[in-house]
Amino acid sequence: EIALSKLWPHHGDEFLAPTVKALEETIQTYLAEDGGAFEGVGYVSSTLGHALIAYQALARQRGVSLREIAPPRLACCANYLATMLSTTPPMCCAINVADGGRPGTPLYPDGLASLCALTDDPAIPQLLAAMLTPEAADRESFATPGSIFNFIFGPDSLPPPAARPPVFSILPQTGMLC
Repeated sequence: EIALSKLWPHHGDEFLAPTVKALEETIQTYLAEDGGAFEGVGYVSSTLGHALIAYQALARQRGVSLREIAPPRLACCANYLATMLSTTPPMCCAINVADGGRPGTPLYPDGLASLCALTDDPAIPQLLAAMLTPEAADRESFATPGSIFNFIFGPDSLPPPAARPPVFSILPQTGMLC
């Protein structure tokens, strides 16, 4: 829809507006106010990645920053991802919850660079750095096609890799406690 609106500005926007509305409604319905959702972490991080990439494209098309256009709930996902990280190896794996509760299940990394641009939470660049290490390259979910967006939208430099869950965190709407 963005490509159509650019090629045919007189007609393309009429298709883009309902698409943007659907994206916004999806985020409002799918994500809780605390940035979590009621599915496994893999599903949530995948949905988050797709939404952030869509908002990045929309921000670029409109000539604004991601922070200006993305709904606040997307930024709250930084706390959700940090809360849902496991304290056991391998690094970047989620705690066993819902139907994504296999030991060693990693987060989907597709939207982490966009999340770096959306939030000042230092855990997100550390998590992105951990997911871009050579050791992580062969892990399930880390080589998804959307991972290239971490290089496109990512920060110019990253801190040392880390994945540290917060000492104490409550996600009241999602019902998670870490």
